[in-house]
Amino acid sequence: MAKDNKTYARFRDRIMFPIRNIRGHIIGFGGRTLGKDLAKYLNSPETTIFHKGEELYGLYEAKKANNKLTSIIVVEGYLDVVALAQFGITNAVATLGTAISTKQVQLLLRNTSEVIFCFDGDQAGRTAAWRALENSLPLMRDGIQIKFLFLSEGDDPDSLIRKESKEQFAERLKTATPLADFFFKQLLLDINLNTIDGRSKLAKVGTEWLKKMPFSIFRQMMFNKIAELANIDVEELKQLELNQPVSENVQNKNDQNLSIDISIAVQNAINILLHHPQLVVSIENLENIKNIKIGGVEILSELISVLKKQPNLSMAAILEYWRDREEFDTFSMLACKKPIISMENLKNEFIGIIQLLEQLEFDHLIKRLLSKAAEEGLSTKERQELQNLIAASKNKKQA
Repeated sequence: MAKDNKTYARFRDRIMFPIRNIRGHIIGFGGRTLGKDLAKYLNSPETTIFHKGEELYGLYEAKKANNKLTSIIVVEGYLDVVALAQFGITNAVATLGTAISTKQVQLLLRNTSEVIFCFDGDQAGRTAAWRALENSLPLMRDGIQIKFLFLSEGDDPDSLIRKESKEQFAERLKTATPLADFFFKQLLLDINLNTIDGRSKLAKVGTEWLKKMPFSIFRQMMFNKIAELANIDVEELKQLELNQPVSENVQNKNDQNLSIDISIAVQNAINILLHHPQLVVSIENLENIKNIKIGGVEILSELISVLKKQPNLSMAAILEYWRDREEFDTFSMLACKKPIISMENLKNEFIGIIQLLEQLEFDHLIKRLLSKAAEEGLSTKERQELQNLIAASKNKKQA
């Protein structure tokens, strides 16, 4: 490096750590200072092959040391990874001096189904943990476990493993807080559930965060918990979530330019079709979808109609179809968010979204007719329509 017209070693007075990618190639270096007058960690500069927000120190070594990574521990420093490995805990990795990113969480979940984030127990540690939670939510699907372990002030994995045995540290890991528990604990810090305002705030804020999650049983259980705490009917909470666009304060930066009011459920369906248009064959009755009164469904139904006629369209051709339309920016944004789950799971998720949208429309129509029946009565035609809707709704729920 050059400074004041002098050249000096970038990593002088530092312990150097080679940073390998998942294939074992050295793509950069990290340096930890030996003194206190310099920044604790310094990395190689960003290059075409080295991006701090996309790599994890120690992941290659963890994969080599374990035939199967049943879990991965994420710590804050390179020395923490080294110390844990010295004491026989070979499934630890570290970020490269930055907050955990969505790409790093993706990398973790490609290699394990359980991630334990290990942070200091102070406010800075909990802020870092919330950031990790935020970047994990879009990737939370059934079978994935994200947990958080908070250490006492002054402790880190390096010092702790030297004071305790491997077995004692392993016991600590068993006490890690599941993502759902941490989510609700943090969310309720400034919410008073004894007031209507507080419960209303929980319903609004909670559903905004859960909009980032893919449809799954886990997501449904999170919804049920919000409904229970807020003392609101689960179906009403779903309707609230589906009919509102994602709030800017919980969106990823890449999503903040969505230009039209489009529900998260419809976004997910469009996203899946953009990347896997052949799944359009899963839809048997397009008319059912066209009648749904949820934000963005008219766009989804048009996309389905186009793909029904030309199921082999490429993503580029689909985007070109919408190029001169106001929806183009939305489609372009969604096209950049490639689903990371398997094709079989994608198919099930897509079918589940369509079924959910249809069921919500049935429920809405039934509720409207029941309300009219209570207030002014129904005509013979409307009574027959109500009976047909109730029967159809029951059949769908039993299917």
